[in-house]
Amino acid sequence: MNRRQETKSAKLTARLVTIVAAVCTLNALELCATPIVSEGWDTIGNIDGWTATGPGGATLDNSDRYLSISFVAESVPLPGQDIVRTGAGAAAGLTGDYVANSAQSIGFRFLAQDYPFDGLTLYFASPSRVWAMPLAVPVVGEWVNYRVSLDYNVGWIGGPGADATAFGNDLASVSWVGVGISHNYAGCDSVPAQNYGLDDFATYTETPEPGTCVFLLAATLPLLVMFRGKLKPRWLA
Repeated sequence: MNRRQETKSAKLTARLVTIVAAVCTLNALELCATPIVSEGWDTIGNIDGWTATGPGGATLDNSDRYLSISFVAESVPLPGQDIVRTGAGAAAGLTGDYVANSAQSIGFRFLAQDYPFDGLTLYFASPSRVWAMPLAVPVVGEWVNYRVSLDYNVGWIGGPGADATAFGNDLASVSWVGVGISHNYAGCDSVPAQNYGLDDFATYTETPEPGTCVFLLAATLPLLVMFRGKLKPRWLA
């Protein structure tokens, strides 16, 4: 193999090492997403700080260590959306200054227990406006995990004056956060009872912990050792 071929081979190998290292980095960042504050409803019967607002008249309960959300059967479908949200008494940190707390995402699990619905939306609000993020509707009968970045550019929708600057300002003064459930009426004259579940509602920081560096070194060092002979020509070129 001549010098040109060696250099070309070294470049290809270096790219491979870079790609693998990047994948390892992304995985490490995901693994290091750390909950800042979490509401898991671990105490049966406790729903302190959570309320439901909207035309559907949702009732909240905690009989199995998650927030149970129920809508009674309706003889006349009521249009609109019910929002299950934090209020006075919610876990400290789910409201307040998300910027100072380094909150970079919100995550939760959701269950459509027995009936599909039209839409699921994540909300947070400041004294100035409400922000919304439409989410994919989960499969009925299965707990689904959601994680939403607190980055304006991922598609958050706000009210008047909603831009990146307003988004950042509002994150510094979150007054409530919650999920909205749009009923699935499907043109029916009557709507059956509908039951849902909300669990492990938390804010997360995505900043890597010190252990991440150790993880990345352990993941990439064997690659560098394995290909050191092929990488050397490029370094010396």
